[in-house]
Amino acid sequence: MIYFAIGVLVVVAVLIALAQFNLWAVRPVVYENLAVQDLAGYVRSWGPWLADRARIVVRHARTDAEVELRRQRFSTQPDKIVFRVRHIDATKKHFPTIQRALENAPVSYELELTPKRREPRAIAVALAAEDIHTPAAAVKLIERAFGAIGALEPGFRVQVEGQMRKAPDGPVVPLIPWRQDHAGGYRLGETIGRAVKRILG
Repeated sequence: MIYFAIGVLVVVAVLIALAQFNLWAVRPVVYENLAVQDLAGYVRSWGPWLADRARIVVRHARTDAEVELRRQRFSTQPDKIVFRVRHIDATKKHFPTIQRALENAPVSYELELTPKRREPRAIAVALAAEDIHTPAAAVKLIERAFGAIGALEPGFRVQVEGQMRKAPDGPVVPLIPWRQDHAGGYRLGETIGRAVKRILG
């Protein structure tokens, strides 16, 4: 009887451990303490891989505002990377300031409206997904948005929320680790690679 109870406890412990591991594995990797110019590398890597509804989220340690980059996929026209400032949550109070900064730049944007009340939902700037200048243009927009609210020094945080495309649909752009399981596998591969190099060389 005691062995049965121990067996049940072991099974429960293993199931809990697996559930915790799965929760950890799908958490996004957050890259922190970045300068604004560092963000281009993440946009360049993650942008082509974003699946539907996935977004790159950019925040800064000095403010509670956030901006996002979403990939919009189309069947009859080229894909877009859309820079968006949403009129929601903590960003709502910064929305007018960022809007004025973009207008003064001047930046041509679309003001998305809610369907019923026709109130502001987001500022959106569509960029060509395949244009090599899009990462730099996206960073310039991020710089203008956060500069308007006084958050430009190193302290940016960037992560992906959502899913990435899977093979064979994946692009050829190297993918910076974006999820904990992906990052863990990448670190393990690097460690094994260094060990093999030491053994062979």
